[in-house]
Amino acid sequence: MIDFTLFDKALKICWIRRLCSEGNQPWKLIPLRLLSNVGGTFLFYCNYNVKYLTLNAGLPTFYKDIILHWQELNNVIPKTMEDVLDQIIWNNRFRKINNGSVFYQNWHLAVVNKLSSLVEGNKNRLLTFKEFFQKFSIKCNWLQYFGLTSAILNEWKKIKLVQLIYQPLIRLLAKQYIDY
Repeated sequence: MIDFTLFDKALKICWIRRLCSEGNQPWKLIPLRLLSNVGGTFLFYCNYNVKYLTLNAGLPTFYKDIILHWQELNNVIPKTMEDVLDQIIWNNRFRKINNGSVFYQNWHLAVVNKLSSLVEGNKNRLLTFKEFFQKFSIKCNWLQYFGLTSAILNEWKKIKLVQLIYQPLIRLLAKQYIDY
């Protein structure tokens, strides 16, 4: 017997590919306009939680269902610092300001999309506001930058701390055992 709920979810998820495909088909105008505040089709690359998104009230239920069903499949929990740095900043369920996810269009257009964009290369630290402005030349104020960078979850900070403390120790111990 067919599970109609699962069948319905599968059909709706198939619409993501159509919506994200190239071309300016007229039917895309309404959903893309109503999703513009969360990045349009870029939303489907994000690790979001629907309850933290600021979806347009006029968005049809059909598209809300698509977004909800995609969340069920695209649910990622970063486990390593590399996973954390590879996370997309925007609409991320782990990066909230005032209990809502964030999307800054001008930052996205400047290709500041992953947490690694905000990290200073080999120094393993977040860019200062001055360094960020010099690197990307994005018009923003200090509060906007500070709000976003301070929204890094404590678990992410703990992952970084554990890696900074324990990985050198593990390497040192491994080297001692290999030398013997």
